Amino acid sequence: MVASRYGIEGAYKHLASERDLSWRIGGTDGHDVVVKISNVSEPEGVVDMQVKALTHISERDPALPVPRVVPSLAGAAYEWIEDESGSRHMIRVLTFLSGEVMERIEEAFSARTRFHIGAMVGRLAYALRDFFHPYAGNNVHLWDTSRALALRPQMAKISDVSVRQLCEEIFDRAECFTLPQLLKTRRQVVHQDSHGGNILVDPGDSTSPVGIIDFGDMGFNSVVADIVAASETFSKFDDDPIAYLCDVTSGFDSTYPLEENEIDLIYDAMLLRLAMATVIVEAREATDESGIPHIEDASHYPRMMELLSRQGRAQAVRRLRQACRFPVYGAMGNDREHLAHDYDLLRHEREAHLGPIWHFYKKPLHITRADGAWMYAADGTAYLDVYNNVPQIGHCHPHVAKAIYRQASALNTNTRYMCDVAVESARLTADLPDHLDTCIFVNSGSEANDLAMQIAMSLSAHDGGLIIDQAYHGCTELTTALSNESWRHLPADQNPERIETLMAPDCTGALTPTTRKQQRNMQPTPTGR
Repeated sequence: MVASRYGIEGAYKHLASERDLSWRIGGTDGHDVVVKISNVSEPEGVVDMQVKALTHISERDPALPVPRVVPSLAGAAYEWIEDESGSRHMIRVLTFLSGEVMERIEEAFSARTRFHIGAMVGRLAYALRDFFHPYAGNNVHLWDTSRALALRPQMAKISDVSVRQLCEEIFDRAECFTLPQLLKTRRQVVHQDSHGGNILVDPGDSTSPVGIIDFGDMGFNSVVADIVAASETFSKFDDDPIAYLCDVTSGFDSTYPLEENEIDLIYDAMLLRLAMATVIVEAREATDESGIPHIEDASHYPRMMELLSRQGRAQAVRRLRQACRFPVYGAMGNDREHLAHDYDLLRHEREAHLGPIWHFYKKPLHITRADGAWMYAADGTAYLDVYNNVPQIGHCHPHVAKAIYRQASALNTNTRYMCDVAVESARLTADLPDHLDTCIFVNSGSEANDLAMQIAMSLSAHDGGLIIDQAYHGCTELTTALSNESWRHLPADQNPERIETLMAPDCTGALTPTTRKQQRNMQPTPTGR
């Protein structure tokens, strides 16, 4: 049959499969293939979606290690056959991927492997981001997190009371929080079955995944579903499920950048996936009389679910954000003990590597984010910013952030090259007086003031300056001389030459004149710029 329809001959080897009949054929041409015959109840839409998705992936990311569709001699991606009873089945042929199944290799349970798996799954999701199929929302199966609540009736079959109670709590939270929030994330066609049984690794280097197989559970869901599926295969020795999640998530984020709300839901979605797995396995064992377990060792599902629950959402969200270099905004729930520890550690590290903090406050502020005119501390306190060099548009303006992201994603270099964006920006001089016709790009206020001083010195042939008392103009050698907050406390013979100081205008009349000698003896105080 395969020879007549596909022109392929060779030795057959049966492969385990949950829904299809599958064989590996050692082709006489040296190229092995996999033949899959669908069961009679398999909707055509499922197979059609799979073969079209694989074709789409091969076009979007040709180097991604997924099976390729082998067309029949008639050029079809799949064909119909009849069995002895007259029932019709679909038959298709895919290329065979070499490699060892990840979950069978003990050395594969490493942080490096998990990161690389996450990166590969991220590439797959990215390749599928613009793929759609009419059947994508109709591929109903037990492992679809978006349909998790359909498993509720099976929960009564869980024999362990404490495990059943934890599953009930997770399902309750999923109904009121997790599932509604996942609807707000990016949704697309996803593989959502990239656990260790469907990931192949290099036999010579278990840290290198070399293939993703089994697209039977593919469907329309949140991109988060791919991450939790890839994070499902915990080792029996693992005791920190958050670390596993962080490794996979950071890998995924490296190839398909995640959004903030997606990162914050990974913990909840992982708990839901583990609870679903626990329910499915327990229900099957309760009803299957064959005595053959569907999953060889499913004990890690409830164990990891309990460990993850004890670690808590606040710790998980913080660590996941840190793994993906997202800001940790502050205390979440009863997380202030960790927050205090983080503050002390951060201050110690800051002073060890950057020196003492120069600040106005009894306790230095730990600022984690800003928006508009407001800055937010790690504990959630909002501060109105009337001090920093905030442009009129405020902190983190979305248009500015997007422009920076897009330009950095395309090109980030200097003006020694011809660069469209530099020329466009230089055209801003059109709004200035005619004699200001040249634009020079700088990185900071110190650099701008230093350059301005060099220009002034060159044009005037002088090198002195007149500054306001306690002025700050930068930290270069030239601008430090113009910033007497840096040297006003020193003896006169150590002050810069040819720099004169003026008192700031006193509009209230409350201050008395201060002599230059008194100014030198005053202790320095922090100033604005």
